[in-house]
Amino acid sequence: MSQRRLASFASFASFASFAHVAPLAAALALGLALHTSPARADDAYALDELSREIPARGAVRCPAMPLTDYAGSAVRYHAPARVHPAFVAKLRGLEEAARAVAIEVYGRPPVRIHHLGTYNCRRIPGYPHLVSEHGLGNAIDVDAFSFGALPAGAALPAGAPRALRGPFDVSVAAHFGAARGPLGSLHRRFLHRLALRLARDTSLFRVVLGPGYPGHADHFHLDMASYRLVVVDASPEVAR
Repeated sequence: MSQRRLASFASFASFASFAHVAPLAAALALGLALHTSPARADDAYALDELSREIPARGAVRCPAMPLTDYAGSAVRYHAPARVHPAFVAKLRGLEEAARAVAIEVYGRPPVRIHHLGTYNCRRIPGYPHLVSEHGLGNAIDVDAFSFGALPAGAALPAGAPRALRGPFDVSVAAHFGAARGPLGSLHRRFLHRLALRLARDTSLFRVVLGPGYPGHADHFHLDMASYRLVVVDASPEVAR
């Protein structure tokens, strides 16, 4: 197994952590983590005691949850994120992470974070007896970032393509994989660096899924389930 596909397992008394594992292994590990890996006592979260069990057949009935429409603080979302109030703090952490990495790579933060959805009452695919964290307002699927033009008087990072002076978008679908030219390489660096930051910072999200995990080639799935699962094929070499 290459260094980009490493798996590390915490004790069953705390989290099970999976980083850069093969998709099949990740799919098998997900079932293990869901059933045997409760969150640490020192990492309490508002929804930890809420059961995710639902009838495996019939219409999905998600628990009644308080929801709020959050538009963003340090960075705005392209559409308000409808989430549980406790998840707002996690979204603020995402904004700060995206802002910091973008300034490192592009010399300026994004003006918008694009997402594919937040609250959505549904099951976890492949696990019909469990409600998705989306069904609790406890997850977000991030697919792209929008950047405005370089502010007047500001300078690009050394060696950055002049094309970055204007507005541009960076998407997981278009830029996480093979890069095309200097601009594509820079966008890929941003996405890999951000993915690694989200995966390594255990204070942000417990679950970080992205390219390398089945069904997540075009977005980062981030949630606060009661277990830890990290599967994203991000490379430290690309992130440099």
